[in-house]
Amino acid sequence: MKFPLFIAVVIGIVVLGSLTSWIFFRDRSRAHRHEAWVANSGFVRTLPKYRQLQNLSRLALLGVVMLLLGLTLSTAVVAASPVDRRVDNHSVQSRDMIMCLDASGSMLPYDMQIIETFDSIVSGFAGERVSLQLWSGRSWIVFPLTDDYDMVHEVFAEIIDTIDSGNFNLPDSFWVMTPEVERLFRHINDPKIWDIDPNDPDPDTSDIVSSQSGDGLASCVYGFDHTDKERSRTVLFATDNMIQGTPLYTLQEATDLAIEYGVTVTGLYPDLSLSFGEAEEMQEQVERTGGQMYALGDPSLTDSVVQEIEDEQTAELSTGEVVETDRPEGALSFGGWCLLGLLALAAWMRI
Repeated sequence: MKFPLFIAVVIGIVVLGSLTSWIFFRDRSRAHRHEAWVANSGFVRTLPKYRQLQNLSRLALLGVVMLLLGLTLSTAVVAASPVDRRVDNHSVQSRDMIMCLDASGSMLPYDMQIIETFDSIVSGFAGERVSLQLWSGRSWIVFPLTDDYDMVHEVFAEIIDTIDSGNFNLPDSFWVMTPEVERLFRHINDPKIWDIDPNDPDPDTSDIVSSQSGDGLASCVYGFDHTDKERSRTVLFATDNMIQGTPLYTLQEATDLAIEYGVTVTGLYPDLSLSFGEAEEMQEQVERTGGQMYALGDPSLTDSVVQEIEDEQTAELSTGEVVETDRPEGALSFGGWCLLGLLALAAWMRI
């Protein structure tokens, strides 16, 4: 009840009004009463029909009083605004993870499998917030930190379908740049890439930047919010670390930034057999943050990453919200039945 005292006030007014009316009409009735005696009428009170009518009148009067009382009470309850109160507790683990994916051309054959790995990792979460950022020549936040896992799985499925649309199982892991794939990768690749003549056997790509692993990692580190709060922050960093062009951040500088912000970096390398020192450099920087390095396809990858995340601080952020819902239905229904009863009783008494 929002106004519980209102019920007592209404009942008090009704009781006081009833007593006042009863006293007033009783005194008035005595003042204007003229008694007349009728001879030989005493036997009327002993007649069964008289007694039956007298009992019915008393029951009808009692019914009127009870129904009026019920109608008054229901009106008072509705006026007092009955509500249901509950506290919705939404507990969010104080653990955040940004999935930081290199979406350059050299990573395209692996991106679908990496997204599938991301999807399986998220399936093991309960309350952690996750975000997805794609990057190459520039960064794109696909979705910010959230614990809406249904939406996350939908986005992952859309990206997988988009990448798969360009996969025609051609030799040399070649992908056809379908319109869907092109729309996806225009967000994160250097616009100069789209100016290259596909028929030019020796295009000039010297001023094109891609796979900027330092810039990509730095952008992901900057993707965390609530930097003033004590939270566990992890970047799942997937790249082949094959840099083209001059970055704003070197990988070491981006790692220094991660250490400064208290971010743990977990590395995911697509194919160690293709590394010419890039994987070793990446592993060295990842381990500086306290993270681990994994190879794509490692059967223990998903379980290990989920366990690493769960081993981080486990304090929960609980947000309690009091929700009030108006519930006048019961009182209104009771009052309606009382009113119908009064109308029915009044109609019967007139017959």
